[in-house]
Amino acid sequence: MASEPRKLNPASKVGVGAGIGALIAAAVTLALPGTRAAEGTVYHAYQDSGSVWTICSGHTRGVRPGMTATKAQCDAWLKADLTEATSEAVAITPELLSGPVSLRGQAGDFILNGGAGHWRGSPMAREAAAHRWRAACEAFRGYIVLFRPRGAVPKRYACKRSTKGVVYCAAPGLVNRREKERRDCLAGVAGA
Repeated sequence: MASEPRKLNPASKVGVGAGIGALIAAAVTLALPGTRAAEGTVYHAYQDSGSVWTICSGHTRGVRPGMTATKAQCDAWLKADLTEATSEAVAITPELLSGPVSLRGQAGDFILNGGAGHWRGSPMAREAAAHRWRAACEAFRGYIVLFRPRGAVPKRYACKRSTKGVVYCAAPGLVNRREKERRDCLAGVAGA
């Protein structure tokens, strides 16, 4: 009977699971202030630009219309959400564990904002997997996830029409956020 191939988990790459936790915690601590600033904090539930019910600093799990939160709840949710997102980044791209803490932190920020699926196919993940840390950081600049607007589009949004006539937009805040992720990421790369 043929045995199934063993799956290598990130813990076995560095030898100690607790070590991974410490690497993730360091990245979260570094990224937390920038993520909080980029997300902003709203103490009542609202629908974001993608019509997802959101509260605090981008928290979406279990959010319902009419919900409110305290500063302490918002702080706890942001730390937990960013920890989960950074853990996802490491699970998708285990090479992040040997890279700069700033890149791990910005990978978590990106996933918190854009989702793990967008990270998985991103040039940042591809460059990080190849241990090209500077190139991974630089790739944040141009990676903007476009969305299809519902209703009228504010003039400040950069929009374009596809060859099939579908309109796609990028919020200016997202362009600014990617630039900040790039800068914060490069701050931890040697020789930057």
